[in-house]
Amino acid sequence: MAFCSNCGNQLQNGVSFCSNCGARVGETEKNSFDYNIDKERILLEGLCNRIKSVFNVQGGHAILTNKRFIYNKHSFAKIAAMGILVNFTKGTYDFDIDLTDIVQVKDGRQGFVKTIVMVNKSGEEYSFSVFDRQRWVIELTNLLGKEKVICTL
Repeated sequence: MAFCSNCGNQLQNGVSFCSNCGARVGETEKNSFDYNIDKERILLEGLCNRIKSVFNVQGGHAILTNKRFIYNKHSFAKIAAMGILVNFTKGTYDFDIDLTDIVQVKDGRQGFVKTIVMVNKSGEEYSFSVFDRQRWVIELTNLLGKEKVICTL
């Protein structure tokens, strides 16, 4: 029986990433002096709402690494039980987007709030409202380049 070295979640056989926190399975303690570019590193994480439609906003938590964007959602049951305190949890793994699959990051809007919209190679759009949007836009620009990120700060 294997457990995630990041969050302690029980892992199923043959998985590459933890279903709870998204950490790579088998990754050892993070070493701040390891500058190996092949190693996945968390660059930014925080409160994130996925905007599915005008009336469908899913609360969650996002993680940006040097290789992918990971979205963890908060379940309705957890929100009902914890209320606003659910925002202090990381949620459960929902999906990730490999950075090589992102063809464009652009501005979006949900009411009066500016969102970040990621477009993948197949044309699917994922809209997110993130805490400290400016930091996310800057980090995405550093990773993907100014040609792909056309967001205003």
